[in-house]
Amino acid sequence: MSIAETLGIATMIVLIATLFAYGIQARELVRQTQVLNRTNQVAGKQTEELIRQTDLLNVTNRAAVSQNINAMMHEISRILLDLPHLRSCFYEDQLNPADEPDRLRVLVLAEMFLDFMSMTLNHEALLSKEEVAGWHSYFRDLAKASPAICERWESTRDWYEPPMWQLIDDVVRDAQARRRSSDLPNARA
Repeated sequence: MSIAETLGIATMIVLIATLFAYGIQARELVRQTQVLNRTNQVAGKQTEELIRQTDLLNVTNRAAVSQNINAMMHEISRILLDLPHLRSCFYEDQLNPADEPDRLRVLVLAEMFLDFMSMTLNHEALLSKEEVAGWHSYFRDLAKASPAICERWESTRDWYEPPMWQLIDDVVRDAQARRRSSDLPNARA
């Protein structure tokens, strides 16, 4: 056998061994791909379940926030029902009472309203756009119509977060300016 024939046979053996090794690697690659596909299917199902659970949690959170908002509003309404003579201090632009027990009650109620506004604004991401718009309108109207809320806002503004400032700063400033101008002797004529 010549050297050329021996080299040819050796080259063929190396080529066959290489192809055999590639075949084994190819089979291993196919197996790993199948495992990866099964893992991806499981991960996909887990992701779907996570999305479902997150949706349920959002519904639960929305319900809890709505319940808290309604409970706070009902508590304020209950107090106003028990003390109906104070309602006009919040809804009819009546100045705060001069007598001490009622003046203190009005200021405490004004703080309750401000805390209620703040709590609602802090959770508005869980409310619908329509609910948010409704509450914003109510809060601005309330601040506009209540000297007590304006007074408490001016003395406690720093207790609250910027969303409150953005919502009622201008309303309180304008309402207070309107009240001051109507107190001038010539303003009533």
